Amino acid sequence: MILTGRFITAIVGILSIRLSTSFLIPYEYGILAVLISIQSFCGLFLINPVGQYINRHTHEWIDHKTLFSKLQRYLTYLIFVGFISGLIVYIWLKNESEIISPYLGYELAIFTMVLFGTLNATYIAILNMMGYRFESVLWLSLTSILGLLFSSVLIQFHPEGLYWFWGQAVAMLVGYMGAKYQLEKKLQFFSTGSLNLLEKDVLKNYICPLAISTFFIWWLTSGYRIYFESQWGLESLGYLVVGMGVSSAIWAIIEILGIQFLNPYFYRRISLGKIGLGYKAYSDLVNTLGPIYLVLCASNIYVASLLLKLLVTDVYSNASIFVIFGAIIECSRAITNLYGNGAQIEKKISSVIMPYLIASLLFAVGLFLIYTLNLNLNFALISLLCSSIVMFLLMTFKAIYLYRLRLDWKRWGLGFFMIGLSILMSVFMPFNANNTFDAFLDILIFGTFTLIFVSIMTLTSKSLRRLVSVKLRDEK
Repeated sequence: MILTGRFITAIVGILSIRLSTSFLIPYEYGILAVLISIQSFCGLFLINPVGQYINRHTHEWIDHKTLFSKLQRYLTYLIFVGFISGLIVYIWLKNESEIISPYLGYELAIFTMVLFGTLNATYIAILNMMGYRFESVLWLSLTSILGLLFSSVLIQFHPEGLYWFWGQAVAMLVGYMGAKYQLEKKLQFFSTGSLNLLEKDVLKNYICPLAISTFFIWWLTSGYRIYFESQWGLESLGYLVVGMGVSSAIWAIIEILGIQFLNPYFYRRISLGKIGLGYKAYSDLVNTLGPIYLVLCASNIYVASLLLKLLVTDVYSNASIFVIFGAIIECSRAITNLYGNGAQIEKKISSVIMPYLIASLLFAVGLFLIYTLNLNLNFALISLLCSSIVMFLLMTFKAIYLYRLRLDWKRWGLGFFMIGLSILMSVFMPFNANNTFDAFLDILIFGTFTLIFVSIMTLTSKSLRRLVSVKLRDEK
């Protein structure tokens, strides 16, 4: 069931890239990229830490019948963050001479996306965590399909980045309403009274350290877009984001496929209250997904030129190097995020800040040198790539030292070997598809072999068998 839903979402994501690049010129795609960057700032820095805390305590709050009271307080906080997002957009627009007022449409769009996009993700995640896989996949798929439909209709009349963004925001609202209805129907309890969502010690020891680390994550994943736009313009940013966006879309699917299925088992095991069991579950989670991520990164690198020919229009044909860079950066980010799950065991969130801090400072220094030497955008991207790899390596050492991570070196070594092989093959045996259909066939054939290889890795994984041995609530 979950794989069917993920497949639908994957197809919708691919169609979204193709449709958006067909109607949006690089300048408009640059505007869309900045809006998404501001949305992700609010999502990562201001919302994600609280969201992770909710995930960590969902089972507990359901047992105590306090979940809906907690979520009501969460809604109040999200409205506040929505207003902050509107203010940030207003400040950006006032300093962007190419965009003419009125700005209200931009401000309302970001408010709607931040508020209902977060609620959509929250309720769908809780449905999945409770074992209601069908309902979770249903509303996630419907949200994606409606987002594609609404955005496609809007840009037919207004081929602008803002209207594509509006279509996505409205779809999030519809998906949230459906997921909320399903969750309340399934749980069938309504707690009374007013309960605090967070205690002071939680804010100090969990939320604030996590917020600091997620700020650095934002800077390394999308925050740089605002700086790039100020230095090289919206059009150049549009080309870069389309190229890297191809890899980002693929990696969003890859991460969700793994995390959507395995996180409920991981959180269930650590919710049992046994620290030793939690660390073993963490090692199993990392050793299951980490090597698979590396293999999929290798595949992404080798078919980069094919993906660009298949998924975007000829206007963006020069962005293939951005797809390759994006694959490595996204893989580094995905594995780093995977490592970060170890902080959930004892909620020692401050322990993960340093790798993100060092990588962010390294990137900032690189950008300063690039600005001083008046270098072009490609050098800025190289700086981002190096910083992402440094972040990945530092988090590896942190995970081994702090979270008792025991790596399966054979499987990880296989993954790194595949990446090296893919780079060599890209240089000496590159694909040369003459048209979109040829690119599709090449991807289909190569993707089939990749899927078989990943399936073998999954079926032979002892870590996976241990991880899913625990039963979820309402799972038979």
